[in-house]
Amino acid sequence: LSDVMGTDVAESTQSVNTLIHNGLAKDAVEGFDLLAAAAQRTPLAMREELIPLIDEYGTFFSSLGFNGQEAFGILVNASEQGAIALDKVGDALKETGIRATDIGDKAAQDALTALRLNATDTANALLAGGQTSKVAFQQMVDGLLRITDPAEQAAQATALFGTPLEDLSKAEIPAFLQALSGGDDAMAEFKGTVDEMSAAVAAAPGASFDLFKRKAHETFVSGMESAISGVMSLAGWLSGHRRRWRRARGLRR
Repeated sequence: LSDVMGTDVAESTQSVNTLIHNGLAKDAVEGFDLLAAAAQRTPLAMREELIPLIDEYGTFFSSLGFNGQEAFGILVNASEQGAIALDKVGDALKETGIRATDIGDKAAQDALTALRLNATDTANALLAGGQTSKVAFQQMVDGLLRITDPAEQAAQATALFGTPLEDLSKAEIPAFLQALSGGDDAMAEFKGTVDEMSAAVAAAPGASFDLFKRKAHETFVSGMESAISGVMSLAGWLSGHRRRWRRARGLRR
């Protein structure tokens, strides 16, 4: 991941640990695959934003019932709308988690009513977490997307998602709302991405990368310090192996 995408080893390792902690990845292997696949599917100029965003807002994705594939899919979708939209996703999720569950927030409650949703039921569903929360969130997004009048759509969306949407023009709001849906599709077939990347670019034997996956899993279980050490050591071995392989065949770097 470091050689191909330019990610910092310690930073990406810590990010995967955070994904596991927030329930967005079941283990280190899945976490690294999520990072690698998302980086491949995000425009180069915005790739470096992925890790900070998922680190800062992973807990909000999790609280709304999204899994890792869906969370990264939302970020990938948003990246297609530009840096501003990508930057606003996490803030929007945070804001709606506050506004839509606050029975004292009249603007948000009125917006839910306008979407033909029961404000109290929606608030309770969002607070419940898991699939219940995700369904409630999707109902809000779908309701907003059904509004055909741009001014009304912008007003209701801002009432629910707050100031993050104020920097978007009315014409950009529909695309932003679409980005909050279909995360599964954007990250389809993400599993095995790092393995494929290693085989194709690093020219390392598959058995060596299996060792990496086992090492990553073992070191995450035993602690983050040993995880970083193990990954860095193996990264150095892979790099040396690639150089020896190339020299043996008279290839240039």
